[in-house]
Amino acid sequence: MFLFSMIRAVLWLVVFAFIGGFFYFVTLVPEYQIDKGDVVTDAAVVLTGGKMRIEEGLKLLEEKKTRRVFISGVGSDKLMSQIRNRTNITNMSKVELGRLATSTKGNALETKAWLEKNNIKTISLVTANYHMPRSLLEFRYYLNSDVEIIPHPSFTSSFHRKEYWLHLNSIKILLLEYSKTLLFLYEKNLVK
Repeated sequence: MFLFSMIRAVLWLVVFAFIGGFFYFVTLVPEYQIDKGDVVTDAAVVLTGGKMRIEEGLKLLEEKKTRRVFISGVGSDKLMSQIRNRTNITNMSKVELGRLATSTKGNALETKAWLEKNNIKTISLVTANYHMPRSLLEFRYYLNSDVEIIPHPSFTSSFHRKEYWLHLNSIKILLLEYSKTLLFLYEKNLVK
């Protein structure tokens, strides 16, 4: 009977830790633009996979808040002409495509190689706000510590950070991102 009580107590602790961790994770998801527009970086790194990310990265270039744009995880089906049609940028030589990445880890490794090749020291990391906490974690893990990462989240109407508990899709997205973050931390032995 004592063993059963101990197992039940441990399970409740795990449940409370998971729920507490989830609420903490939600506080890490940006509700608004973090940089106030006064930061200029060597490059904007855009992680594909969601709406408005590419547009947000290209906007940084248009507004001269970054000198170059690297779009990671484009895949072979995206062509430079399709991206050119989505922007007013006339000098597309400042935009490069990474075609190898298929995951956030792949984005980080593909970006690391590109940064080293181009001697880039500061980046604006552009991804969806719900994807930002895990992206920052993985990028900081895989990139050299001398690369400064400025988070630049993009926002879509399909994800609601404020009052997320009223939107089932937003809860699903947050739980998925939280679970992937926990898995990354566990795999890299960053938490015990």
